[in-house]
Amino acid sequence: MSTGFIKNTLKKIFRKRFLINYVYLSNNLYLQEIGLSEIEKLEMVYYLESAFNISLNDQEVNSLRTVGDTIRCIERNLLTQSAVA
Repeated sequence: MSTGFIKNTLKKIFRKRFLINYVYLSNNLYLQEIGLSEIEKLEMVYYLESAFNISLNDQEVNSLRTVGDTIRCIERNLLTQSAVA
């Protein structure tokens, strides 16, 4: 799965679930700058887990600070998932 696809899915989640509309999401953009509270970050994780059929552990969730962190975490989980399958 491409980074672009993951980023577009993230944009859709921000737009549909949190009414946050960013045309361009920089990898360096902090989730807090986007306007996500800690509770909303947990909601975002729920939607990402559902969208990509992955499961993030507590350590991974706590490490999500930026858009780039989030994308890399999803990519790692997808790679791990495909290696196991």
